[in-house]
Amino acid sequence: MRADTKRFQSDLAFSMEVLKHQEDGADKIIEAAGNRKADVETARFLNVAASLEYDFEEEGGKVDMCVAMEKRYKKEQITGAINGMRLMGASESDIIDKIVEAYQVTKDYVVALLTPQPQERTGITSMYPYAWVV
Repeated sequence: MRADTKRFQSDLAFSMEVLKHQEDGADKIIEAAGNRKADVETARFLNVAASLEYDFEEEGGKVDMCVAMEKRYKKEQITGAINGMRLMGASESDIIDKIVEAYQVTKDYVVALLTPQPQERTGITSMYPYAWVV
């Protein structure tokens, strides 16, 4: 069997397993796979199809899905902290300073989270008109 065929079967099996458990634990499947490096196309597909909302960086045409999952968790924690601080009446500048210090992220990253982002359409909207990437 050619290497391309084996890679396809491996990525397809991984994708199907994640999709099968998207409602009750796609993250657990990804976590159980260890530092699973998926092809960029597989990562993009899963991000949309399983609504994972991962931020990922490609390295050599691969994406470490565990790192992408950890980034999403950190982003969710920061977003929760921002919302809590807003409820407490903190100013935007105080929020930025405290988040940068507490989570060791850049000021630009926090400002981007504070600024509402418009939803962008994916490249597959013609086939799936309600597929959105947040």
